[in-house]
Amino acid sequence: MAQVSGSSVVEGVLIDWVVHRPVEPSRLPPEWLSDEQLAAELQRVQRRRAQDAAHEAELVLALAGQRHRRRTRRRSIRVRGGRGGPRSRVTVR
Repeated sequence: MAQVSGSSVVEGVLIDWVVHRPVEPSRLPPEWLSDEQLAAELQRVQRRRAQDAAHEAELVLALAGQRHRRRTRRRSIRVRGGRGGPRSRVTVR
């Protein structure tokens, strides 16, 4: 795994940072690989696909949650007056 690090000054504050970047193995043509190497590469591809699918699901849920919260804030809410009094409509924004 490659690692890039450095320091930055932001508004007079020194910040150290590190970024980890996985190094992708070079892709050889499948016909050059042994059975074991083919199986290992296939597992890597499937693992990456599963990670991408999980990340996609997280993004979809986050977007749906944000839209639901926005819609809920704008929706009118029925409010009952004190001690069984008349009801009125209040719009929440």
